[in-house]
Amino acid sequence: MAEYIASVSGNWSNAATWGGSGPPGDGDTVTINNGVTVTVAANTTVTVGNAADLATMAIRTAGTAGTGILAIGSGATLNLKSHVQQGNAGWTVAAGATIEFANTGLTWQISDGHNQANAELVMTGTANAGDTPT
Repeated sequence: MAEYIASVSGNWSNAATWGGSGPPGDGDTVTINNGVTVTVAANTTVTVGNAADLATMAIRTAGTAGTGILAIGSGATLNLKSHVQQGNAGWTVAAGATIEFANTGLTWQISDGHNQANAELVMTGTANAGDTPT
């Protein structure tokens, strides 16, 4: 279990995105630095977060006002084992992508409530019956 920091824009699976030490995986936590875009490629499955320590964020921006971007490609699956903190950035989930929370009670925090105009989560496609984002 390690903490990975995306210091340059790139694909989640590319070690260079994570300063040569990546890619992060099950049990690891991720910070996306300001101005950096991390892409989970189409038809890729990523598992991240530490289910044993829910006080840690699976994925977060560099601070609550962080501008790091996460883009999840079509057909990709993002398995989250702890919380997500998205700062002042627009994150995208392409049609056909899946986000799975491993535990009940996990949250996806968008912004910190301080009038961050760029904080949004854009999901394209259609929801399955019974899916209700909250």
